[in-house]
Amino acid sequence: MISSFNIKRLLSVLIALNAGFCVAQTNSNSKTTQEHPVYNRMDFAKSKLSKVPKAGIHPRVLFSPSDIPDIQNRLKNTEVGKAVNAYMLAELSQTTRNPKVPIGQAVIALSKQDFESFKRLEASFLIDNPAFTDKVFRNSIIAMLRVDALECLLSNNQERGKIVAAAIASWAKNLEPEVEIWRKSLYPNDASRWGSWHALGSYALFATHHLGDAYDVAFNFMSTEQRTQTRRVIAKITNGAYTFANRLPAHLRSWNWVNYSNCLPTLALAIEGEEGYDAKVYQAGVEIMRDYINANYSLKGSSTESLGYTSGGWKDGVPAVLAMARRGDNLMLMPKYQAIKNWQLHVMLPQEGEWLNHGDLGNYPPGFHEIQLMKYFYPSNAIIDYNYQQVTKKMLAKPAEIKEMLFEAVILACDVSKTTNGKWIDYQQGKALQQTLDFFDEERGNLVSRNSWDKNAVQLNFECRPDTYYAGHEHADRGNFNIAALGRLWTPEGMRSPEGKYHNIITIDGRGQGYFPTPGKWLGYYQSADAVFGSCDTKYAYDWFWPKSIVSVDTNSTKFKSPRFALYRAEAVDYQQKYVMERDPHPNVKNKFSGVDFGDSGMWDEDPWPVRIAYNPVQYAYRTAGLVRGKHPYVVVFDDIKKDNQEHLYEWNMMLAADLEIVSIKEEDAAQNFLGPRVLERTNNFYTDIILGSELIPNKEGVYQPAKGEPLLLVRVLQKNNPADIRNYDTRPNPRLEVIEKKDTFSSPGVHLGPGGRTFGTAKRLVIPSRAASPDFKVMIYPFRYGIDPLPQTNFSDTAQLKIKIGEEQDIYQLKKDSTTGKTSFVLQKSGSNSSLKVD
Repeated sequence: MISSFNIKRLLSVLIALNAGFCVAQTNSNSKTTQEHPVYNRMDFAKSKLSKVPKAGIHPRVLFSPSDIPDIQNRLKNTEVGKAVNAYMLAELSQTTRNPKVPIGQAVIALSKQDFESFKRLEASFLIDNPAFTDKVFRNSIIAMLRVDALECLLSNNQERGKIVAAAIASWAKNLEPEVEIWRKSLYPNDASRWGSWHALGSYALFATHHLGDAYDVAFNFMSTEQRTQTRRVIAKITNGAYTFANRLPAHLRSWNWVNYSNCLPTLALAIEGEEGYDAKVYQAGVEIMRDYINANYSLKGSSTESLGYTSGGWKDGVPAVLAMARRGDNLMLMPKYQAIKNWQLHVMLPQEGEWLNHGDLGNYPPGFHEIQLMKYFYPSNAIIDYNYQQVTKKMLAKPAEIKEMLFEAVILACDVSKTTNGKWIDYQQGKALQQTLDFFDEERGNLVSRNSWDKNAVQLNFECRPDTYYAGHEHADRGNFNIAALGRLWTPEGMRSPEGKYHNIITIDGRGQGYFPTPGKWLGYYQSADAVFGSCDTKYAYDWFWPKSIVSVDTNSTKFKSPRFALYRAEAVDYQQKYVMERDPHPNVKNKFSGVDFGDSGMWDEDPWPVRIAYNPVQYAYRTAGLVRGKHPYVVVFDDIKKDNQEHLYEWNMMLAADLEIVSIKEEDAAQNFLGPRVLERTNNFYTDIILGSELIPNKEGVYQPAKGEPLLLVRVLQKNNPADIRNYDTRPNPRLEVIEKKDTFSSPGVHLGPGGRTFGTAKRLVIPSRAASPDFKVMIYPFRYGIDPLPQTNFSDTAQLKIKIGEEQDIYQLKKDSTTGKTSFVLQKSGSNSSLKVD
């Protein structure tokens, strides 16, 4: 257990650190980010930045010769170092050092300059379609050759080192003709247009720096000829080169591809001060990285993309930031960089080690590499240490997850903080960090609230992105929410599946919000000691969608003559024939794109000013959601949505974890018994109870029999309207749990509707339908332990007042629906509280 003294010390450090987070601010109405924010040096381990040696001395990019004893010591004497070293040796023995497998045979062929054999062998370990595979898609041989050379350097294995050095030099020589073809192409300096963005045969963007890493650590094993040969290829790639990120203004350098582009300056540094070195490539890289941190992260530390996608970019960002810091450009001191840890902490699920947020890879954790860098240079920061504990547990259990970043993991090997008896510090599921229960990021429209810091806490993650301005990695999920409670996640996010019907939103006649998604509007954040609510307007997201805006480019443009963009031309022709498109006048878009001349580039190097197309227009669409704390916490979700004055099928959707089933479902609607009168007097106080639980709960003759204490989730539908004409009552669908295939109904490369979309397997979805002109959904979600926690009693006979009583606690909502806007506001009065909370 952590001592009270240490808790106080941790808190004092946190307060001091947080004081620096608000130093640098950006003007949300400005198209430029602050170029040189005031840096906060507190708690940064500057002593770990060794002096860069003189030109011609290697290693030099990420570490110096003077660092080698320390790296050796950490690999030998730290828990993480031992695990990383063991995995490195095991992986090398199965790949580059194994003469029985193709990649090992390819190393031998390269070391002998047998290029014919190498090319034949290489075909067996390259992946054809990297964008749609779960395998490592970087060039596996140069990625592992750099690791092989690093191990030789650290173990002083001269014999093996010379073989690896020869293979590296030959690999560079084999790549050289492809570099020369690029240099003679339509875009001879644009590395983003060298081959295809995901191509394995080229080093268009992904991990170009692997060749530089290999040269840097194999330098001392190379002959003069091998050094010259490898240096020449690196110079040919980098000299005068740039990526699409160089062509963007500072405020648009805001997503993971920008971070990926940092491989170019890191590659250039491998020949720093030597023949062919272009210092401008490095200098531009520092500018781009600074702009990325400013443009991509909010003041609260939230990325514009999910944890998973953001960490993907840090595979090139980690070595770049480390290399830059060693040269005096220390971007890890930027307040926004220092704030990232807070976002990572708050979107972690209560059960630890799992994370959830929204967009592509919304169910992925932050990468070990990203937090390892933070831990290495901020060793005493408690929040970083707690986050590092979670990713380290995963790494120790499954080291293969760090394969792509093994090189950096070796160099940065460091342990979590430990007590005097060698135990990991017990942060009590985050409680010892003394953080607030609510994390609200106004810039991102994200509210993460919990009732406590423990593994059984109820956590609500509610989001409506108001900051969207281009077609990116976000999903059609404005107003999406997720719930974790009682030690588990009930409503997960998927890896991709970006369409609205695969999220916790409302669909109308089967159609949800448009994709690519347009912005929502955050209306208010309301907080008291007893409850926290957020309210948003999602109308714009239903009204419009964004195609990739390259489809609006003149189809006779020379842009489509390039192989890089030719695949979009047919789609551009189709869109321009079928749809009415207009440049989106939304303030977000105007603020970002006005006055920007992209030339033939744009976001993703292809998309100019976003264009909008009408999608699913509605009169209004509001969602209010919140967590009500107390002895028995619960969530409420109120929806006001109306398409027009006609009746439609509105479906309130909630994605469920794969192991959940409906344990019980019952509609309290004054139903008539088969042989008798109505059970209840007919009033407006009708509700439907749906109880969800694990599929492993024993089931006897169709009746589930949960054991005492079994975690369950009550979904109480307090209101959902029915057809106005009682004769159409039979068209009213039943609530249901669906098993579905999460299959895209659009096909690559854009959003062209039709068959052929990607599939992401099966999933479960709870659907609460309403056939009405306006459904007026009001839903209560209550996690409880069977036989221990009382069930709520609700009274909603008068739709102007809702009473919720759980045990001895009672909450009263005074509701009012605005006849003009259609939005419901309310005042919440909680029993035992002298104050009320107004949510409008």
